Amino acid sequence: MKKLWICACALLLITVTACSDYEIFAKDLNPVDTTEDDPAEEPDNWDGTFDTGAVQAATTTDRAVAASFNGGVYDKSITTKAPQGVLVSWRWLSSDPDDIGFDVYRDGTKLNASPIINSTNYKDLTAEIGKTYKYEVKNNADNSSLGNYTITTSSEAAGFYRSIKLKARAGYDANDGAIGDLDGDGKYEIVVKRQVIGAPRDVGDTGGSWSGLQAGSCILEAYKLDGSSNGVPMWTINMGININQGAHTTQFLVYDFNGDGKAEVALRTAEGTTFGDGTTISDVNGDGKTDYRNTSSGRVLDGPEFLSLADGETGAEIARTEYIPRGEESTWESYWGDAWGNRSERFLMGVGHFDSQDGRASIVMCRGYYKNFQLWAVHYNDDGKLRNRWKFNTASGYSEQWLDAGNHNLSIGDVDNDGKDEIVYGSCGIDHDGKGMYATGLGHGDALHLGKFDPNRAGLQIVGCHEHEDKHGGKGVDIRDAATGEILWFIPGTKDIGRCLVADIDPETPGCEVWSSASATDLYSFAGTKLAKKAPTQIGDGTSYNMAIWWDGSLNRQLLDGNKNKDDTTSGTGSPCIVSYANGRLFMGSSFGAVTINDTKTNPCFYGDIWGDWREEVIYPTNDFSELRIFTTDFETQYRIRPLMEDHIYRLSATHQNIGYNQPTHTGFYLGSDRTDYKDFK
Repeated sequence: MKKLWICACALLLITVTACSDYEIFAKDLNPVDTTEDDPAEEPDNWDGTFDTGAVQAATTTDRAVAASFNGGVYDKSITTKAPQGVLVSWRWLSSDPDDIGFDVYRDGTKLNASPIINSTNYKDLTAEIGKTYKYEVKNNADNSSLGNYTITTSSEAAGFYRSIKLKARAGYDANDGAIGDLDGDGKYEIVVKRQVIGAPRDVGDTGGSWSGLQAGSCILEAYKLDGSSNGVPMWTINMGININQGAHTTQFLVYDFNGDGKAEVALRTAEGTTFGDGTTISDVNGDGKTDYRNTSSGRVLDGPEFLSLADGETGAEIARTEYIPRGEESTWESYWGDAWGNRSERFLMGVGHFDSQDGRASIVMCRGYYKNFQLWAVHYNDDGKLRNRWKFNTASGYSEQWLDAGNHNLSIGDVDNDGKDEIVYGSCGIDHDGKGMYATGLGHGDALHLGKFDPNRAGLQIVGCHEHEDKHGGKGVDIRDAATGEILWFIPGTKDIGRCLVADIDPETPGCEVWSSASATDLYSFAGTKLAKKAPTQIGDGTSYNMAIWWDGSLNRQLLDGNKNKDDTTSGTGSPCIVSYANGRLFMGSSFGAVTINDTKTNPCFYGDIWGDWREEVIYPTNDFSELRIFTTDFETQYRIRPLMEDHIYRLSATHQNIGYNQPTHTGFYLGSDRTDYKDFK
């Protein structure tokens, strides 16, 4: 009895200590919301409910007629020019009948002999180099016009990409991007992050990895995707000197959070952040200073931090609440995992529909993923306030297997088929109400994939790789059920398994294939069978396991990657490439002046089904960072699929693509060569 009493007292002491260190958020693991616990200001008349009304359509209503013509360096040899005609594409919207037929006109003359009923594209092989054509798509049933696009063909590939001129900023690059309908015109715009070349501060593993003050500050700019901005952004947000530049620290979301048909921008802010209307967050806490940078290390480890919501059309701040605090410095090592502000300064952000997929979305802000971590779900109400729905904190009663579970990214979607979204936070799952679902105990990792990868298994699946062998115990890559966390099988691996990818790249193997850096050549079926075939390689050798893209018209995916551009001595970026597992090289970005936005992951600014013909567009900056170039496929397809942005899992994966280490898009339905009919996807 005495021993039991001593243990109870010790447990109480530990609990009290944890709560005192993080009193603001450790009072209750899963509070519904309380005025004393909520950092947002509460009006007297608030009834404690959340507005859940209508939401923005997953895809825009615009038909998005587009045309592409590749007259540049094209084929696998990378030595010849091979003009392939003009490809015209458009959206097959959910509002369209399943049996709708389309007609394509060029300069008023119909090109197709019979209605186009099996695809949403048409290849005009009679187009000539150096000509300007106006293409128009019509509804075959009533001859009504659905949209048009004018293109000028050229031997230098004008028309293969759309150019978005950027504001000239000496010393700044163009980095991550995110799309959304910012002004409610039915068309997507892009928000692009710009940061000082060579100056981003990725938080390091040792206390002495930084020195001196950060050069410049991170900037967000909004542009029209049709190029009409002409180098003048719709608005600019300067994050300020108290937000360190880097993949772990400058998260932002573009999404419609109030259901008005216009996307907002959610971002972490601090004193010194200046919004699109020129308003700056001043000395909020009244301590007489607005510069919290350590003069020797350059780290920002003090001062107020906020979650801000900005109007998508103007960039003006419309709501603000306190960000998850880092706590007292004396507790950092025991709670976050180090004493110098590395692991406490790891930030993620996400979008979740926690009432229903038809209801309004909430913002998920996150802090930490090594050792302890926290997630707060914040909702934007009609009264203009950001309010906490729930708070999740691993310090409040969670076992060891929950610690160190987070990745450098996250995935969100309805994994248990209850109509509400859940959060996949690396090696664990968190329910729509902020309660823990499961933890595998495999620890921290880099790459994370959520989607429908097995056409014969119910529900969604997860593929993730893991860094720390003391946690993963040889399960370098786990393939698990997204709803239950059940590990279906794993790829053996030791030490740090940094990369893994899942995609249907081989038409001869059922379902998707899985491969990873655990073994650079091994390729597995999704059933866990090691195949005789080898994992795909990128241009210049080495395994390709960064991203996958639907590009060549088949139902298989291609590899979106990049090789190091040896001629690039200034930006430290690589040359983009698209490679088919079966047919080799399809696209080389260096032929069109494009570069990737980082060295190791060789990512684009953004990619996804922007125009809506189900193939994916990819956006890269030019090597001088003077413009963005939107590349769209010039391959014809025989398949007709609704815009992928209408799929909930896909839309959220596109939204979260820029969060942390960029991850590829995935669908919530199986899209691969095992299936050819997609009429039931709406």
